[in-house]
Amino acid sequence: MDESEYTYRLPRWFIAAFAVLGFGTPFFSFVAIAVVERSWLIGVGGCMSTLFAACLAVFFWSRIRIVMDSEHIRWPLKRKELRWEDIQSSAVVRILGLRYVRIVMKNNSVTWIALNEPGGAEFRRQLLERLGLQ
Repeated sequence: MDESEYTYRLPRWFIAAFAVLGFGTPFFSFVAIAVVERSWLIGVGGCMSTLFAACLAVFFWSRIRIVMDSEHIRWPLKRKELRWEDIQSSAVVRILGLRYVRIVMKNNSVTWIALNEPGGAEFRRQLLERLGLQ
């Protein structure tokens, strides 16, 4: 098994911002409902379920990674891989302000890889370098 050359993970600040923005509002809504309704059951139950959902989301978002090595690029969470030798052509495409790499395989299937990953400047550089799209 080859040792991976580069592994991309979502930055911690992005995961933290996602958790705060996504789960902060429901959490404080349950606190406000508990105060207005004077019910500990609603407050504690709603806050605990929101906190549990936030912890699960942070756990799964922290597991997202992309591994590039000399033979292929892998997405372990999706159990998907793309072999460099199977690529027929590739091009950088901009759609609605977002940049993607459009890859056509030898079996005529098309794969799209987003280049606007948060904190992914090194990932973008590595991928474009590997595909020869500088």
